[in-house]
Amino acid sequence: MTTVGDECLFMATSHVAHDCHVGSRVVMANGTALAGHVTLGDGCILGGLVGIHQFVKVGRLAFIGAGAMVAQDVPPFMMAVGDRARLIGVNTLGLERVGLNVDQIRVLKTVYKLLCLSDLKLVEALDKISTEHGDTAEAREVLEFVRASERGICR
Repeated sequence: MTTVGDECLFMATSHVAHDCHVGSRVVMANGTALAGHVTLGDGCILGGLVGIHQFVKVGRLAFIGAGAMVAQDVPPFMMAVGDRARLIGVNTLGLERVGLNVDQIRVLKTVYKLLCLSDLKLVEALDKISTEHGDTAEAREVLEFVRASERGICR
């Protein structure tokens, strides 16, 4: 069964397939399409003509730029763009809009750098994030998401 949360905006010709779970306050711009079994966390924003592959999970407050083709999971709080989508940073504006403070966003930027810009293997990056920032709720949410990912993340 497909489920849709509260206060979502689905623009013209957006499509949600079978067995999807769409959180609350999600925005799907024109022509956005979710294949079957996709999960979108609360507060996600998907730009126009975004395509999400089946079984992909998109974390809370993630932003996906227009035209992206998403074949792997997008962690919470991150921005992804391109064909095949890759992470390009933290959704700073979106996080400010929902009230995250400067320190919380700074931690998430460090998490992003460790995951995507360092030479560390994924396991090493996760261990370092856990050691250095595991006491923050946002870092823990990213850690749990990445560790639970079955498709891998688009880093």
